[in-house]
Amino acid sequence: MKALFKILAGLLLLLVVILVAAIVVIPMVVDPNDFKPQISEQVKKATGRDLTIEGDISLSVFPWLGLELGHTTLSNHAAFGAEPMLEIGQAGVRVKLMPLLQKELIVDRLKLDGAVVRVGRLTDGTTNWSDLAAAGGADEAGEEKTESDRDEAAALAGLAIGGLDVTSARLIWDDAQSGSRYELAALNLVSGEMRVGRPIDLDLNFNLESSAPAIAGAVALTTQVTFDPDRANYLLKGLLFKADLKGETLPGGALALKLQADVEADLAADAATLSDLQLELFDLALSGDAAITGLQSAPMVEGQFKLADLNPRTLLKTLGQVVPDTADSRVLNRLGAEFSLNASADKAELSELLLRVDDSILKGSLSVSNFAAPASRFDLALDQIDLDRYMPPASEAPKSEGGTGEAEPVNLVAALAPVATLDLQGTLKAGQLMVSGLTLSDLVLSIKARGGVARLAPLSAKLYDGTLDGRVTVDASTNRPVLSLQQTLSGVQIAPLVKDLADNERVSGVANISVDLSGAGRSSDDLLADLDGNLKFSVVDGKLNGINIDRDICRARGALKALQGGAAESCDPSPDSHFSNMRGSAVVTNGVVQNQDLLIQQVRAAGKGYLQITGGGSVNLPKQTLDYRLEAARAEEVTDAAGVATLQIKGNAIPVRVSGSLESPSIRPDVAGVVKEKAKTKLFEALGGVLGGGEAATDSGSNSGTEADAEEAPAPEPKEQLKQQLLKGLFGQ
Repeated sequence: MKALFKILAGLLLLLVVILVAAIVVIPMVVDPNDFKPQISEQVKKATGRDLTIEGDISLSVFPWLGLELGHTTLSNHAAFGAEPMLEIGQAGVRVKLMPLLQKELIVDRLKLDGAVVRVGRLTDGTTNWSDLAAAGGADEAGEEKTESDRDEAAALAGLAIGGLDVTSARLIWDDAQSGSRYELAALNLVSGEMRVGRPIDLDLNFNLESSAPAIAGAVALTTQVTFDPDRANYLLKGLLFKADLKGETLPGGALALKLQADVEADLAADAATLSDLQLELFDLALSGDAAITGLQSAPMVEGQFKLADLNPRTLLKTLGQVVPDTADSRVLNRLGAEFSLNASADKAELSELLLRVDDSILKGSLSVSNFAAPASRFDLALDQIDLDRYMPPASEAPKSEGGTGEAEPVNLVAALAPVATLDLQGTLKAGQLMVSGLTLSDLVLSIKARGGVARLAPLSAKLYDGTLDGRVTVDASTNRPVLSLQQTLSGVQIAPLVKDLADNERVSGVANISVDLSGAGRSSDDLLADLDGNLKFSVVDGKLNGINIDRDICRARGALKALQGGAAESCDPSPDSHFSNMRGSAVVTNGVVQNQDLLIQQVRAAGKGYLQITGGGSVNLPKQTLDYRLEAARAEEVTDAAGVATLQIKGNAIPVRVSGSLESPSIRPDVAGVVKEKAKTKLFEALGGVLGGGEAATDSGSNSGTEADAEEAPAPEPKEQLKQQLLKGLFGQ
């Protein structure tokens, strides 16, 4: 028995010696370079390409079965020139020998240096790998996995690679069809141990250069990859991607991008997640988490994001854009946001939006669908904003061609062109809004725009202790835009309103105004000249600055008394007039406002009764002029038996004319008419004394002696006829 064991042991020792001898002797006896022609011939048969192995082939056997390959090239498609399609500077691979006996594949680090891969496409769409695909044949669609396929999958699961070292590689894509060329140069890829189901460290970097667009720069990526081919699950932990690119087509000529995240892709579920996302681009810093569904079919993204505060002025400069010149240089210095995103290839929705712009905060939601013809919807609430701070600085109005200094009319067709394609619906609320000098609070603005017609309804707000309520319609569907305005102002303090709106302090009081106007035109001047509609207004407890009809009438009376040799009365020195009530209505036709029921009840100096002004006239909006003929009469307050107070006219009315420009109107009592009446009365009295018939003289406080009175009186006596003839000669009566 002992002899048997000695024999077996001897045989085993002999096998080991033979195996070791083979391992030592084979590399010494067999030269793999002798097989270069056979290898090239087989590649030629399989691909139709020429494989040229210029460098040496080195072979090792134990303890690693290894192969090292020197400079090698694979020729290109005949239509793509003489440069090889594939080129290898040096490559090496080693497999541990003993585990192979147990069907276990353990590979040492794979090494590839100086590799060049050239791929491209001709103008007719031909690629330089199309002939390789034809030579190799294609898998039949729908072919079921064989037992061999399953064995290969199982073998892959047991595969272990010590690592991957790719150095100084180049990848070139040259597309003659699109005129673009991309090259990844100085490409280096280093990995840790590679085993299915276990984390693999990856470090990739290269230089990118493209021709269309012309961009060049450095790109780097590091991450830890875990993949499970059976479950089609891939995890990128601690992904860090950096790109530092330059090019004239880039905003500002340069782009610096940094992306960090944990990425998991589940191809079986057709979904992916991005966790702890940190994106830095220019001056933007975006963070958040997102989930992607329909990854390989119709991707849809849902996530929550935060945009850190940034300086918009600095960002615009970085992007090479012009920074707007604003009335307040302190605006556009802060921008930040938080929002939830739901987006697909044809729709994007922001919800739970919180947008910070300087000292304003906007909340709500908005969405855009059908990007080819965008349809926008929104529901937003703004705390406060002063839009005037964001407007261009005040400057002199551009002079017209005539050199008048007046601003050119607005081209409404061009200005309203965007409305023609607008599909917009939503509501905006604002706690406080300043625009064009006006201060509004509790603003509610709902808009619907489609087919070239935009409607703002309701349009309501509180302003200057009162309210605004109404609607505005703009029809830009034709080449002659139409504007319609229906607005009601109730209980509004006029003084601050006019001051803020037009920097004018001519009038004050509490106003109630209703307006219903519409017009059409290709320019603002055309629109004003076409304006039609009606309006009503009433103002109480008011004041007209720079206008005092009672004072002007008083001065006219003083002139008459001086003419008669009497002493002038004391007049109100104030250039302004207070009124208890002003009201009227008007019809607007072709931009001309016609008002025939104006009533102003002016409080006289020291509260001595009232001056009641009635009459009518017109305001020409295109020409900015007015022409009013009024009658002013003294009035006093009378209370009837029921305790109702009314104003009762006292004495005669005096005609007053208001005309000129809206900016600086002229107010003139009809002094000539008054003087004529007074002179006529005095002459009647004098002639009556000389010619007799003094009873025909009229009382100085009456309106008799006019032509109308003469027509109604009986035929005069001869003396009376003489007086009338004298008057006619003197006064043209």
